[in-house]
Amino acid sequence: DRQAYTSALESFVLLERRALALRQTDLLCDAQRGQAKALLELGRPQPALQAAQAAIAGAGADAMGQIAALRVMADIHTRHNLPPPTDMREARAALHYLQQALDTAASMENYLVPGDLYADLAREHAKLGSMAKAYELSLQANRAWQTIHSTEAHNRANAMQVNHEIEKVRAEAVHQRQLAQVHAERADALVQAKATLEQLGEIGREITASLDTDAIFSTLYRHVHALLDVTLFAIDRLESDGMALRTVFGMERGQPLPPHHYRIDDAQGHAARCARERAVLVVGARTALFAPLQVGERLLGIMTVQCIHPRAYTERDVAIFRTLSAYVSIALANNEAQMRLVQSQKLASLGRMVAGVSHALNTPLDIGLMAVSTLRDSLQTFEQAVSTSGLKRQTLDTFVGAVQEGSMLALRSLERGASLVQSFKQVAVDHRVAARRVFLVSD
Repeated sequence: DRQAYTSALESFVLLERRALALRQTDLLCDAQRGQAKALLELGRPQPALQAAQAAIAGAGADAMGQIAALRVMADIHTRHNLPPPTDMREARAALHYLQQALDTAASMENYLVPGDLYADLAREHAKLGSMAKAYELSLQANRAWQTIHSTEAHNRANAMQVNHEIEKVRAEAVHQRQLAQVHAERADALVQAKATLEQLGEIGREITASLDTDAIFSTLYRHVHALLDVTLFAIDRLESDGMALRTVFGMERGQPLPPHHYRIDDAQGHAARCARERAVLVVGARTALFAPLQVGERLLGIMTVQCIHPRAYTERDVAIFRTLSAYVSIALANNEAQMRLVQSQKLASLGRMVAGVSHALNTPLDIGLMAVSTLRDSLQTFEQAVSTSGLKRQTLDTFVGAVQEGSMLALRSLERGASLVQSFKQVAVDHRVAARRVFLVSD
């Protein structure tokens, strides 16, 4: 990580000797794969290739080790022009090894293929001009990354990793009797970790099952006390302007905290710094933890726990706190999504209601408009007849009949429209007031 590749190579060589002395194939595979990475960064592709080949061969039935070693091999061929393997089935050596890694991952039961493996395959196909295949793999990578963020996938991956570690400890204990006590302690630690993970899984399901923020915060506060030593607990939400944080839930020694508002650019505040850096902060001699609540790149807020005892929080506590913050982020994101859904449903209902009202009023208004237009035409005809040939009895009778019929039709239409308006007003009043009124059930 510090790019001290020479020191890294020396450490991996020592690890290889240790693994050979202990006859531990998993450590040996890790050492060889690490040597291959270090040699690649040092510009020594041929020795790196040999080390990666040894890691693949030594992985044996360890599918995870095979996948990691195959990806290192693909990286070597991507960065250096080396002779391709004799059994190559793809157009490029890097694509050949990445496809082998994908096939191995797909054969593992309940194993989630990493999104970056799909992404590496997509890049290789893009280099060959296979854009359709590259696009398909990019979609698979996106789906894999989205699944990883879900609680169910997170719990399943953690449980599978813990089970893998427990089985590895048990296998080592069978082959290494002289280290039985060490392995037993390690197994106990892993069992404890598994129990903690299972408890976190239950907490996660309980938190994410609720869409009410008050219920989410209350549930979280109850469980935090069972997992961590907490004197103060607070949840700060990001304001709509994205420049400030506001305390929406806070408890100190069992008493509610007063509302607090502060800007993200506050140079002195730890929570503001956590919001800017988007990373978990451990401050005050391990007496306070700050974690960003975010989904993807979107910041939702900050979660804080503090304790009066020095060095209250261990690495295990930090991991638990980080997991809890992830659960809260998912729950808050679900809450926001539900609020947007409800709002969209309200707007859709309003649109349907407006359309219904418009349709109901349109008919009487059209009839009334037609009647008035007919009256206007009759008036023009009457005026023209009087001006040309004088007023005749038949002309007058015809005009009076048209006026009576048209005015009656317009009156009925207007009364119908007024009745509808009154009905709509009555419905609106019913939503606001609980007034008693009489109505006919049959109507």
